[in-house]
Amino acid sequence: MSPLNSDSQCIRLSHLVNNEECFISQHSGGLNYLNNGVEYYFVEVTSKSGVQYALCAYGADAKELYKLTLEILSTQRVVNVVSTMYE
Repeated sequence: MSPLNSDSQCIRLSHLVNNEECFISQHSGGLNYLNNGVEYYFVEVTSKSGVQYALCAYGADAKELYKLTLEILSTQRVVNVVSTMYE
């Protein structure tokens, strides 16, 4: 089975984080490279009920997934900081 393209992975990541009350629980950090030089990126998303989803992309698709992950993470951090201020 071939991996989904970045549009599908980006759409899936956006849907999970926005609609399924999930958060990014782990990611590759930066873009990684396979032995053949192809870029690779991995994101793990966890729901509040504990279900985990793994998303990965290769090549140019990895760059798009990486960018979206950074955008979501920056938003998650702001929300977490603000929510702890009002606890």
